[in-house]
Amino acid sequence: MANGSIINFGGIGQLAKPVEKLIEKVAGAAGVLYEPTRIRRKAQAEAEAREIEVRSMISTDRLLTQAQIENRELAKRALTRFVQEETRAQQNMEDVLEGATKYLKEDAEPEKMEDDWVTHFFNKCRGVSNKEMQDLWSKVLAGEANYAGSFSKRTVEFISTVSKSEAEAFTRLCHHTWTIQSRAVPLVLDWSSGICKTNGINFDILTNLDSLGLIHFNNITGYVLQELPIFVLASYFDDVFQLTIPNDKKRQLEIGRVLFSSMGLELLSVTQCTRVEGIVEQVLGYWAKQGYVAACPWPKA
Repeated sequence: MANGSIINFGGIGQLAKPVEKLIEKVAGAAGVLYEPTRIRRKAQAEAEAREIEVRSMISTDRLLTQAQIENRELAKRALTRFVQEETRAQQNMEDVLEGATKYLKEDAEPEKMEDDWVTHFFNKCRGVSNKEMQDLWSKVLAGEANYAGSFSKRTVEFISTVSKSEAEAFTRLCHHTWTIQSRAVPLVLDWSSGICKTNGINFDILTNLDSLGLIHFNNITGYVLQELPIFVLASYFDDVFQLTIPNDKKRQLEIGRVLFSSMGLELLSVTQCTRVEGIVEQVLGYWAKQGYVAACPWPKA
């Protein structure tokens, strides 16, 4: 562990080990020192601030003696700005790290994360202060700690550039996600339908998500899943169905206008999805018109 790390695991319980390993990994790879319970901060904040201020003044005086008189005020302002920026960045990184501890699994193995990935991650999240976006970063960090290799550097890079409104639009699309033969598919059969309009999905939104690299949007022919078995398992949340593929469909299933990209699938794993009312009836009705036969809901365990 990096020297100077402040770690207090009181009250963490069974997750103490994964949390400890995560903090050690982050401290070693990215130099982020953290105290989860923040017990010391409130009690010692003033004293520590005074100590830092004195040290800063000493360092500043040494620097200023080397500067020309006319540049001293400029150098002072630059140093002040640097300290303020780094303080905010440290706070942001610690907030993200603290949030990640909530999503760790008991069998998480943070030590398996690549150092380069961790360094890249914290270089990108250091400027994020919005709490909702910080929560997204926390979920990604925890997801990588739970299963190393779950998130690419490209996805981390993307999250650093995405706006809150774009993230919200992607989340709304994820509400349309079905699982078909273990594959996650955002079923958008008709973006102009009332269901899509109610859920805030339209042509412009889909075009933008496509340009961001989160989905593939084909408004002309749509997409089909190929080489399927005759009986296909399709589910939406707790509703599970058996679809029978008619002979004339050549083991193919029409799934609408949208597919997730690899990056979209990674982000889907940390997206909180909720049901869209009416979507089951819409999808089953569409498939029925195309000749697919949906059995009664699949027996639930």
